[in-house]
Amino acid sequence: MVNRQASEVGINSSADAAHPVGASVSNKGVRSKLSWKHTSYHVKIGARYRLAAYLGGVVVGALTYIAYHWISAIEFMAAPQIITARIPTYEILEMHPLSFVLWQTASVGTTSALLYLWARMRRLGKIVEQGARIDGLTGVCSHGALQEILGNEVTRTNRYGRPLSVILFDIDGLHDVNENYGHQEGDELIRWFARLLESSVRGLDTVARYGGDEFVLVLPETTSEAAGNVAERIRLAVEREADPSQANDKPRCTVSAGVATISDLTITRQALLLAADVALYHSKAEGKNRVRVYIPEMQKAYRTSPSRLRSMLVHDGFGAIEALSAAVDAKDHNTKGHSDKVMLYSLALGRKLGLLEAELEDLKAAALLHDIGKIGMPDAILKKAGALEKDEWEVVESHTIVGSQILEKVHQLKSIVPGVKHHHERYDGMGYPHGLQGKDIPLHARIISLADAYDAMISDRIYRMAIDGMYALDEIQKCSGTQFDPDLVVIFVQVIIEQFPPDEKAQAA
Repeated sequence: MVNRQASEVGINSSADAAHPVGASVSNKGVRSKLSWKHTSYHVKIGARYRLAAYLGGVVVGALTYIAYHWISAIEFMAAPQIITARIPTYEILEMHPLSFVLWQTASVGTTSALLYLWARMRRLGKIVEQGARIDGLTGVCSHGALQEILGNEVTRTNRYGRPLSVILFDIDGLHDVNENYGHQEGDELIRWFARLLESSVRGLDTVARYGGDEFVLVLPETTSEAAGNVAERIRLAVEREADPSQANDKPRCTVSAGVATISDLTITRQALLLAADVALYHSKAEGKNRVRVYIPEMQKAYRTSPSRLRSMLVHDGFGAIEALSAAVDAKDHNTKGHSDKVMLYSLALGRKLGLLEAELEDLKAAALLHDIGKIGMPDAILKKAGALEKDEWEVVESHTIVGSQILEKVHQLKSIVPGVKHHHERYDGMGYPHGLQGKDIPLHARIISLADAYDAMISDRIYRMAIDGMYALDEIQKCSGTQFDPDLVVIFVQVIIEQFPPDEKAQAA
């Protein structure tokens, strides 16, 4: 195991690294530590470039000046062979010395101006690049830079089998600080915590602002035990530095942390960050100001807000879709792998229907996220063995609306909203949420409805046992024209028999 020494990642408790929360920022040492991230964007033009510009201006000026006089002679005097005898090049320069000097001066000035504009474009390019990689408020890595760095680390870790951990921190009570002391004090608290994190890690570690009051530490060559020790050390440092006895008129601050380590279940950066978020959720649910290390069982009770899910989907791409679908399934061990299987059945039917590749991509994403609205539902309802009460059914049925509301705010995923929102509509108009009927139900929703129902029937549920695959197909055919699109039912049964033989499927379930 990797055991970190205090000198490597220990907290510097001096005022240079961590001052009481709310104290003014005046430490020059801390500023100098961050100064490398805020490089001077002044691009110096070296002597070599200046000399090249001057010489280029002289050459271009001379050539264009002589060319102008030769073209004028050709046009107004005679043929080119006569001009050579009448107006040699040196005579042109002798006849017009002042205009030649003025033209050369203008040419050199023009090339110098072009060089300045080129240098300025480089400077602005560096500003844009730096702004994209560095968080403007804190000076640590931005969310985008974090994704790139973590992606590279995960690739290296998976290739060489080395440990990799991430810690997701959340500042407890920042909303109260903003409400009671103002947003400037809240921003100062965020900046202070960022400096504390930077003073607490090794040079090979990465500190990044994940968003709002959340920060991520990327810790290469670090096991979960060692990462948990680092997170606990930082938590204690924040608690110590923010002791209200030191400054009664200032806001008190604590942090919660979730730790996740690369494993067979978290082999992508999105899955690793989601695991850390699950652990952080438990830290906050258990009273805040504590550290929790991710274990798979935590997924079962994981709940999060729609805004949180939108943030993941906006920044993390399709990997986040797969990770979130796994998180939905993990809330109940009886539905493990459900979203993946619904996706496989849906894609098989979509290909049989001849859908275009772009349509298949949307269908794949919609099938994986068709139950995303359930991720915030109480376990008491999702895992209830008996019949649901009316109000409980209303909560369950709301998952289609909740899921669509999450996805509607993600520009890249708007095209999959209809499939998620309407996959519980019925062909006879008796479904939910809007009672759509027949072909008014979006095609992707009608496809997912079939795949979802089939997998539900051949899988164990807390309220009933799985049924045989052929019997499930018979049930689907009985509901043709009422619950399901009759045209799709015929093709779906054929696809299942050909590509997912029911007997084998029943055994796998």
